[in-house]
Formats: sequence, C-alpha cells, structure tokens
Amino acid sequence: MEKPSPLTPREKVAEIQEKGFCVLRAHLGQSVIQSCREAFWPILLDYVQRNRDKPNRGENRHFLAMPFEPPCFAPEFFFDAGLLSVVHGAMDDRVIADQWDCDAALRGSKHQDFHVDYQRPLFPEAPNLSLPIYMLVVSFGLMNIKPRHGPIEITPGTHTMPRDEALRFVQGGEINSQPIILDLGDVLCLFVIRGLCIEALPI
Repeated sequence: MEKPSPLTPREKVAEIQEKGFCVLRAHLGQSVIQSCREAFWPILLDYVQRNRDKPNRGENRHFLAMPFEPPCFAPEFFFDAGLLSVVHGAMDDRVIADQWDCDAALRGSKHQDFHVDYQRPLFPEAPNLSLPIYMLVVSFGLMNIKPRHGPIEITPGTHTMPRDEALRFVQGGEINSQPIILDLGDVLCLFVIRGLCIEALPI
C-alpha cells in the first residue's frame, strides 16, 4: 500500500490554526539528535547533582538552558528550511528564537495540571482577546516518547477559547486531551498562548 504523502507546510500551518499545534513526522535527522543527547547527558547529570533538591518545574523536573556549542547545538534545530516555512507561515518572516532549552522530567516526576504555558498575555488589560499566532514552541524529544513516558497532552482547539472556559470544559470532560507520541526526529509545533496542555516528559 502506498504511504500517504506528508502534509505541505501550508497544510501544517492550517493544522496549527485549527488545533493549536502540529507534528512534523520524521523531520529531523536521528543522528544529529543522538549526538545532541550524548553531549547533553553529562551536562544534565551535573546539573541534577547540583540541583537535585531544587527542582524548578515540580517534583523531579528541571528546566535548564541548552548550550549553543556543537554537538548539543546544530544549525538544523534553528534553520531547517521546512521547519522555518511552517513557522513563517504561521506567524511572519520576521521571527526571533527566544530560547534554546530543555525541560527534563526525570523518573519520579508527575504530570502537571492542565495549564496555559505562557502566563502573561500580550495585552493584560484584555487577556481573552483573540489574536493571530505570535508565539510558537518548537520542540523535539532526545528519545522516542511513548505512552509509558508520560508524553505531553494537548487539548486541541482550546487556543481559540478563553482560558477559564477551556479549563472548565476540560475538567468537566467536555473536551478530551490528546497525548502527543513522538518518535526520534519528530517535531512538535505548539501555539502556547492560550491552549491547554499538561506535561511530563521523563528522560
């Protein structure tokens, strides 16, 4: 049976606009991610050793900056043409990469409660104002992320709803969350401003 063709960047942008996220399957090369993981592992171990009792993202969960030196950093992570075409299509040609970091949920961590990732609205005086997409999280796993690993769960479509209403619908079971299973090389593009998600990504 012939495999379906991957969606075009325009179709992926439409998916973000409709659901609040999209996944680019098998997009990044596995070897460059494996090199990143191998270089990052001793950095993470050293960080956890020094900050074991000071997790900054919940129990056994650490958020830390990634180094910009190879092989932790690779140009493909920021300048891949296909990925940029989705980012530019969703927002604009003039975009800024604000962070390069790792959210490491280690063994013993727990799912966070449903929440909106970005807590400060662009216009605080009108927090429920519906705006075009102006911020994306682009992320990938340093390993295959399967159901047993506690993948991020996203509630599709809540990015278009006032956050209080979305949270009420999710807690009442009227909107179901969707776990995002990622293989090595898959890339998640997530509009973080208003959509609800919960996260736990143990390494």
